[in-house]
Amino acid sequence: MKSFFSSILAVTVICYSGMAGSEQAPLVANTLNFSKSIDLLEKDALDGSASASSEVIRYYMYDHFNLAQLEKWSAIGAENGDPSSEFQLYTFLMDKHTPESRRRAFFWLKKSLDGGYDTARTEMDACFPSKDPGRPSDECLRRGEEVLKEPSK
Repeated sequence: MKSFFSSILAVTVICYSGMAGSEQAPLVANTLNFSKSIDLLEKDALDGSASASSEVIRYYMYDHFNLAQLEKWSAIGAENGDPSSEFQLYTFLMDKHTPESRRRAFFWLKKSLDGGYDTARTEMDACFPSKDPGRPSDECLRRGEEVLKEPSK
């Protein structure tokens, strides 16, 4: 079984090197960049790179899951102007269930929407049909309450 996975990895690396000039190369490169240095990506993100912050978020979401780091880097990515990070930060803030965090969540949802993030449009229509940050829909509130009821891990 171990040799099977080693073979898959070898094929991936070979395919990547053969696709160096193609459009698909960055998709494979994203999974390989993490071994490069998360420290360098974090430094670039802290210096304002939206793309680096997006890479760091993927690192903490898929390779080394860490919810606290996801929230931290979502905030940094949002500050750097990345619409998907703005939306991710919106979800973190909505789950805090305070008037201040909901108002700020609405701000980041609007920023994500203005940045062209399609999921933000769907969320805006579902959670804020009145476009008032103080009045999220019942469905949106129910979803947040379900998150609070989930057992901690």
